[in-house]
Amino acid sequence: MKRISIVLLVIAALLMVSCTQAAPPSGNGESSADTQAPGTSPASDPSSNPVTIVFWDMQGGNADYPVAAEEFAKKITGDHPNITIEYQSIPWAGATEVFASAIAAGQGPDFSNGFGFQSFQYYLMGELLSLEPVIENWRASGVLDNYDPALIDYFQIDGVQIGVPTGLEPRLFLYRKDWFDAAGIPAPQTWDDMYQAAQHFTDPANGVFGLVYPAEGGE
Repeated sequence: MKRISIVLLVIAALLMVSCTQAAPPSGNGESSADTQAPGTSPASDPSSNPVTIVFWDMQGGNADYPVAAEEFAKKITGDHPNITIEYQSIPWAGATEVFASAIAAGQGPDFSNGFGFQSFQYYLMGELLSLEPVIENWRASGVLDNYDPALIDYFQIDGVQIGVPTGLEPRLFLYRKDWFDAAGIPAPQTWDDMYQAAQHFTDPANGVFGLVYPAEGGE
């Protein structure tokens, strides 16, 4: 069954290919072609072998987003003719079923982004490769310095890097000030305050719940 790695950036796929296959610099100013072993040719260099990478990208932004993202995928192929990115935009609605069905059939992507829980789910199913090569590349290039270490560590299981964060999505708590004023309850200052207030206002018989969290799809 095809294994997948949960990554947002298409360029990460390029990094994994180039970092694991490209010849190291010679350190003496000579090109890799100049220092090839006798009897070899640039065409025999593994980094020049054709590679097709299936990338599933969750729908972001408006209708212009997948168009721009696919053009970016084509640019990678233009810059690196041996790498072909098969780009597919995946709507958030029903994405959980799309991934589950494809992976069960052995037709999952090579790389994707997705819901935060997906990397944990598919790792435990044995369907993920470690992203340590990407992390090592980012560490060496300084990219990793742009991330909160806690966010990187969050996507690890038993020391295996199973994903990387692609963004933060802060959520705000809003409360009905008129309800609190009428009940003589001050605005919550702690989690305990919030839960106690939620219990006070909860009245299932009348369809009133003291604490609600909006969610849809796989969230």
